[in-house]
Amino acid sequence: MADAKKLLTTTSFGRRLLLPRYRYQYSPEQLWSLCETAEAALLLGGAFAEIGVYDGTTTVYLHRHLQSKGPAPTYYCIDTFSGFTEEDIEVEMERGNAVDYANLFYFNNKETFERTMKLSGLDRTIAIQADAATFDYTSLQPLSFALIDVDLLRPVRAALNGCWEKLLPGGVLVIDDCDVSVKHFDGAYEAFVEFCELHDLPVDIRFDKLGFATRPVAFDHDPPVAPS
Repeated sequence: MADAKKLLTTTSFGRRLLLPRYRYQYSPEQLWSLCETAEAALLLGGAFAEIGVYDGTTTVYLHRHLQSKGPAPTYYCIDTFSGFTEEDIEVEMERGNAVDYANLFYFNNKETFERTMKLSGLDRTIAIQADAATFDYTSLQPLSFALIDVDLLRPVRAALNGCWEKLLPGGVLVIDDCDVSVKHFDGAYEAFVEFCELHDLPVDIRFDKLGFATRPVAFDHDPPVAPS
């Protein structure tokens, strides 16, 4: 067996399969920031959501961190589990982004994601196969935290607005890809700035690409209430 593994590492496939490598789309400091923000949000008592989960690598890391701090919250995982929709791609083409979006993130499925969660001991995750741009966010429990990582203008805009309506006072939305230097994902930045202007929030971008939107504690109407 040891000889077989050694032989495999002489091939590109074998090295990718067997050798340790960094698998996250976030830098260590970005992951640290996500964990710190999510941990603080636990005190609010609401559910958590990750909009755009791909294969669940970040989901496992973040949710395992929450488990280490006490009883884990309900953790919604919303994704098409089949890549970007035709409608998302059409909007980006109209914006001048001629990228082969159809071949990004398509190699995925809900069943494999759910097996990954089970193998990782994450029994509070709820996988929902849906388009972030058309999903009914009113079906979710009140949220303490949501990570929005769906890259493109149409789904990011809808996820921001939908999650905001379910966000508890003091709750936080974190939006990935708020980086105009990455042209093919600059829709996330546009949607975030548009959202901040609409709600009179600061355009708070940290570590080069993470946008933060915190729901004020003072409201002029009744906010969502966390379940008792």
